[in-house]
Amino acid sequence: MHQQLNNLRNEQRSKTNCSKNILRRGKKLPTSVLQQLEDNKNKFISMNGFLSTTKSNDVAKMFAGVETNRAGYQSVLFEMHIDGAINTKRPYADISRESAIPDEEEVLFFMGFVWRIEAVDKLFDNTWKVKLQLSTDINSNLTRSFNELSDKCTYFTLGRILHELGEYKNAISFYDRMLNITSELSERKTCADIHFHIAISAFEDGSYTQALDNLKKAELLIEELVQSGNGESVELRPILAEDVHLSPMCIMMNKGLVYRKKRDYKNAKHSFSEALKKQGSKNDKARVHYNLGVLQFELRIYDEARNNYLKALELAENQALTSDINQRLETLNQILSPNETMKKKL
Repeated sequence: MHQQLNNLRNEQRSKTNCSKNILRRGKKLPTSVLQQLEDNKNKFISMNGFLSTTKSNDVAKMFAGVETNRAGYQSVLFEMHIDGAINTKRPYADISRESAIPDEEEVLFFMGFVWRIEAVDKLFDNTWKVKLQLSTDINSNLTRSFNELSDKCTYFTLGRILHELGEYKNAISFYDRMLNITSELSERKTCADIHFHIAISAFEDGSYTQALDNLKKAELLIEELVQSGNGESVELRPILAEDVHLSPMCIMMNKGLVYRKKRDYKNAKHSFSEALKKQGSKNDKARVHYNLGVLQFELRIYDEARNNYLKALELAENQALTSDINQRLETLNQILSPNETMKKKL
């Protein structure tokens, strides 16, 4: 892939002038992450994965979901400024001719590019523009910034931003740095928080064993805090939830989600069932019933799936979760209705 991009880049540079240009990327981001981007203006983000951008503002708007609303999220248009005259060690190129969807006008960046956050501006309701400037590979200020980076909150903030941008491995590396400087027993809650977020990024990256290992570490730390009476909940973003607290119930639920992804349905069901016995909020419990219903639906145990969806609906305090449950129930009812009609006839 590196060589292909490099060849395309060289070909395109020979045919066009190397003036400054602007590329775009659209994405829905949680409001909290957008705030973190704003708080980190003039700092750097490293993209360790392939980065897809577009020349088309309309395509970026489509991916940002400008026309749709999602509770707690904002539509973000990334405006990515590039000085085409600067040579970079890593290639990027217009791949629209090679793409199955040429109308997207895609420009693909190889791994490892670094960007400076230059501005975060609100355009109109629920839509923001984030201006990024491509940094050169030998930028001495960049090197110094990363070498001097030692603030734990900065590590954590960058980790969350990178996670939302799909840079899961890079997010984990920042969380790991924070773990290295957060090892005292008095900071067990913070360590649990970090392990939990590593699990989130590992889950999204498909590294399920790593996710499970870190959930178990978070679970042990939180159980110790609960037993000692110091286990005040910490607001986090679990794998499939934006608004629940870090609690024994929440961690056990996420273990169930990992097992389900691994198709270990026995342990998934056990984890969800155990989660219902743990300490957690009303909304935590709603999500456990919801995910247990999803598991039972996959196993075609439809009656039990519906029972858990209905229990989740009674407990849900989140509009997005309520909407998801209702959609699941509608699908389930479409499956069950013909069967129930047949039973009545018999």
